[in-house]
Amino acid sequence: MIDITFSTAKDMIFAQIIGNTLTINYLKKKVSRKKRKPFVIKQKKSPLKWTGTKVDLVELVYALQASGMINNGQANLADLATAFETLFQKDMTDFYRVFLEIRNRKSNQSKLLDLLKRSLLQRIIEIDA
Repeated sequence: MIDITFSTAKDMIFAQIIGNTLTINYLKKKVSRKKRKPFVIKQKKSPLKWTGTKVDLVELVYALQASGMINNGQANLADLATAFETLFQKDMTDFYRVFLEIRNRKSNQSKLLDLLKRSLLQRIIEIDA
């Protein structure tokens, strides 16, 4: 393993030090990657399914985010959309574009919220009657 005409007495020790250093760096990277990956608990599929339109769900997500009632107003739209997508098993891609459609409505830009309010008031009247 040692070529007297090419190597010195300390080459083998130096090679072992370099090899050990590279191994330590490699293991540190592997461990740090595992730490960065969030621990994900497999959840069973939600029994809830959104039966309204995607536009209605987007309106609800934007209303909740605008109200500041989730995470003390620090929740961002993407996180909320992902949560509702998971909860209701509804595709929420292009929710920004859908919101533009809501903004461009000529009349009643908050159709869903108005419907929810009327439905709740009707339920209260029915219960009190």
